[in-house]
Amino acid sequence: MYPAFLVFMIGMALLSQAHHGLILLIAAVFLGFGVGVVQSCGLAIAIKVTPPQRLGLANSTFYMFLDIGVGIGPVVLGVFIPFTGYKGLYMGLVIVTLASTFLYYLLHGRKTGQEERFEQSV
Repeated sequence: MYPAFLVFMIGMALLSQAHHGLILLIAAVFLGFGVGVVQSCGLAIAIKVTPPQRLGLANSTFYMFLDIGVGIGPVVLGVFIPFTGYKGLYMGLVIVTLASTFLYYLLHGRKTGQEERFEQSV
């Protein structure tokens, strides 16, 4: 997940600075990779930590919140455009992604590292 977050942040930073079509296309590659990996890994993590009898619920909940985020996110972010412009909005999303990386570490990444060290020591 960490490399995907980093690639997504690079894509957003490139998008905020895009003045030519080539930079826009390079940003799209970074953003596509970042979003694709985060979405796929997020679902895999949700499935991995879910008991077998609740896999359907975990899958549907993941996609429900993904759809809500995709539907509501642009509306909420659009409110900030008059104040920050697109460049500021995209750089703000770099900060949001950095905060999300830290939150991911606190909620899941730290536990995963401890579990792996425990399994290696046993």
